[in-house]
Amino acid sequence: NRQVGASIYEDEREVEEGVNRVLLLPLFVLFGAVLPWAEWADLGWGPLAAFAVGVLLLRRLPVVLALHRPLGLGWAGTAVYGWFGPMGAAGLFFATLAVEEHAAGGLVWPAVALVVAASTVVHGATSAPVRAWYARATAGG
Repeated sequence: NRQVGASIYEDEREVEEGVNRVLLLPLFVLFGAVLPWAEWADLGWGPLAAFAVGVLLLRRLPVVLALHRPLGLGWAGTAVYGWFGPMGAAGLFFATLAVEEHAAGGLVWPAVALVVAASTVVHGATSAPVRAWYARATAGG
């Protein structure tokens, strides 16, 4: 019975991160080029902002907070895991598939694009401060 060493997992993780960076950068450049600005303007910025905030706050955070004990997480870990659930490439893929298959109305692409763009900006902007807060919150043990 052979066990795989930790160095193999570390090597695999580094390769996976490299591939993700190489493939995701062009995807998000293209995504930025096709943002549906006109559709967003037609829908109105107030309802769109409320929708994006609602999805970002209610999609993951309440569930992780409710499950913090079964997950064995402290409050700091629970907050971080609950906050960082960015929407990205998978959301874009499924929205594109829904539009191509005519499985949804005309709101799917603008809605998903908005949430992915908002998630990219908000989670990117909060990553360093949340990381610093988490280090301080967990420094005592």
